[in-house]
Amino acid sequence: MARGCVQCQRCGRYGKRRSRYGSSGRNSGCGGHGGSCCQRFLGRACQGRRSADQAGRRRRYSHEHRPGGHGSEIVSGLPFDPGTLFAERCMAASGSVIKWFQNELAGGASLDVLDKEAELAGPGADGLVSLPYFLGEKTPIHDPHARGMFVGLHLGHKRGHLFRAILEGIGFGFYHHIETFAELGLTPQRVRITNGGSRSRVWRQIVADISGLSLESIIDHPGSSLGAAFAAGVGSGVLTGWDEIDKFIKVEERIEPNKGNTQQYQELYRVYRSIYPNLLEQQHQLARFSRALGD
Repeated sequence: MARGCVQCQRCGRYGKRRSRYGSSGRNSGCGGHGGSCCQRFLGRACQGRRSADQAGRRRRYSHEHRPGGHGSEIVSGLPFDPGTLFAERCMAASGSVIKWFQNELAGGASLDVLDKEAELAGPGADGLVSLPYFLGEKTPIHDPHARGMFVGLHLGHKRGHLFRAILEGIGFGFYHHIETFAELGLTPQRVRITNGGSRSRVWRQIVADISGLSLESIIDHPGSSLGAAFAAGVGSGVLTGWDEIDKFIKVEERIEPNKGNTQQYQELYRVYRSIYPNLLEQQHQLARFSRALGD
């Protein structure tokens, strides 16, 4: 068992204890809430281990299975409610990829301008697929040596196509998590989005179209601070239970998927999923090369 894991008193499974209950900013994906018994959130016991880089300044979590395998999502426990576990996921980069593209390749163009160009590029970005593994990847592939990439570039592609491919690549990453949860018997009943990228109308629609799910946008959500405060309220007894979260949030709009786009994205998603394993060795070789140059 890894350090920091807690055991569910109902079933005996172990889950990772965390102090964070969400994330905010454009680096976040779909936000949600809730805490469910581990009898619903079935998964492998926590197998994480903490490792530091040579300088000892950065930390990351890796897992006890080969890179490229699905593994299982981390099942997290709440120290004040050991009978309640929740499944969580975390991509290594999304908003940071957008900021990198904006500053390094788009000449500092505003996100509004880039969104308009991405909208004009259309679904599929004219046959361009991006893998968002620019900082390696956490879940669900657990590979710090994965690398970001654009596949399918040709001279007809413009800045908007590249930006759209990034938005779609992150959306495919979200869908990969949904697919992984489904393999564990977890089917999402609703998807709520908050802050960051959810402010982009284009990106909201892309995520809805890729996932094939309706999205609920939350009005004036304060971010992860609400989740932390709410968990503290439940833990201290000020709030009676997790269902009280509905008192603090209000749905602004529902974003419905375009079925035609969803069918197109299913084909592109299969391409997306095939790229990482087929170029796994090359990614790791380049990661070693990059580290060697940095030494």
